[in-house]
Amino acid sequence: MTTMPHVARLDIRLTAENKGLIAQAADLLGLNLTSFTESTLVERAREVVDKHAIIRMAQQDRDKFLALLDNPPAPTQALREAAKKHHQDTAK
Repeated sequence: MTTMPHVARLDIRLTAENKGLIAQAADLLGLNLTSFTESTLVERAREVVDKHAIIRMAQQDRDKFLALLDNPPAPTQALREAAKKHHQDTAK
């Protein structure tokens, strides 16, 4: 893991038990406490942000879809030709 220069600081308070557990996990992975904490927090933060981005996009897509159902655009020439061809092919 490439170390980045420190540009910001995050101070947290936690129980001695939780700190011990976090330190144990870091040690098991061969990381120092700061590296383990940062990588774990960043990974979890990305998961949360990505999940909410997906939900937000899904809502936007749903809204656009419903708006198109309420007010569909006029068919294009290509769509009219495709519908005509489909009708001819399935009418046989």
